[in-house]
Amino acid sequence: MKRLLLFFCVLTSQVFAQQRDTTDEYTLRRVEDSYERRISNSSDVWGNKRIFYGGNVGLGFGNFTNILLNPRINLYEPTTKSILGAGVMYQYINNFGNKFNIAGINLLAHKLLFNTAFVGVESEMLYIWNRTGGIWSYPFMVGGGFISVSPGGFYSFGLFYPIYQGVNPIYPNTIIFRFNFGF
Repeated sequence: MKRLLLFFCVLTSQVFAQQRDTTDEYTLRRVEDSYERRISNSSDVWGNKRIFYGGNVGLGFGNFTNILLNPRINLYEPTTKSILGAGVMYQYINNFGNKFNIAGINLLAHKLLFNTAFVGVESEMLYIWNRTGGIWSYPFMVGGGFISVSPGGFYSFGLFYPIYQGVNPIYPNTIIFRFNFGF
């Protein structure tokens, strides 16, 4: 299974690496390309920033059922090689009849190193509830990992450690594995 996952990741990064955006202001040299288009691209407020939509999805069924939906929107700025993101999360857990729901928002800030590695922080504000009531949890995590960014999307693998969770911890005090994707 690990070999299959590794093969998929390498194949995906190679496919994304072969795509090239040829519409920037330096490649518009043909006579039919308008001067206005070149000027508007270079003076755009967003510049060369890219927006990616993606997130996490998780499914697990059996005596322990876990369903996770975590859509995110990420802003990638290639000049500073940084990623800022925000998302919402919903998770349903059924652990041998003990049913829980988790909903909330999350924010992230990642800095790319060497174009393939990243370090970052993630913060969440989560509400956990079941039939008897609910509590709030505010995990703050630091970590890093591998990322592949291309014009067509990105994916990343990361290890994060919750350094603060408040009075109601939701994550165990161990390293958390994360896989994210975007398009």
